Amino acid sequence: MTELRRINEGDRDFFISLQENEKVTRGTGRSLPASELFDYYIDREYSYIVLYEGKKAGFAAFYRNSMTDSFEHLKIAEVTYALMPEQWGRGIGTEAMDLLLKEAGKAGFDCVLAGAFTDNPASGCILRKKGIRIFSRFYGDREEEIFLITQNRY
Repeated sequence: MTELRRINEGDRDFFISLQENEKVTRGTGRSLPASELFDYYIDREYSYIVLYEGKKAGFAAFYRNSMTDSFEHLKIAEVTYALMPEQWGRGIGTEAMDLLLKEAGKAGFDCVLAGAFTDNPASGCILRKKGIRIFSRFYGDREEEIFLITQNRY
């Protein structure tokens, strides 16, 4: 069973090990050191540790940023998520995304925005199950697919 639990200071070491795992970082566009990233997310209201069968399996969050704030008539959040490699392929990411989208709906968001690099097809698969790919763009030398998931989809 997959659950989300609000991140707390006791999750720092797990979060850093997740964000510094080479298999995990290969699928992300992270630009901050893991410790700074933890400090960023612990101050965000909607940041969670993904639990599977009561054990830490990953991280998920949704948040507002300068990009989502630029939409004047919609309340949009960006979502992010990562799982430890030993948890991949078990449906935990899909279950965590379901829970994350429910939380975004309860928080009053009209839609969520997410991106997945095309060389990380598992992440794109999770998002395709939930939303509509609206365009592709390049991030450095990697193509990224951007998904917009509207409220009526979650």
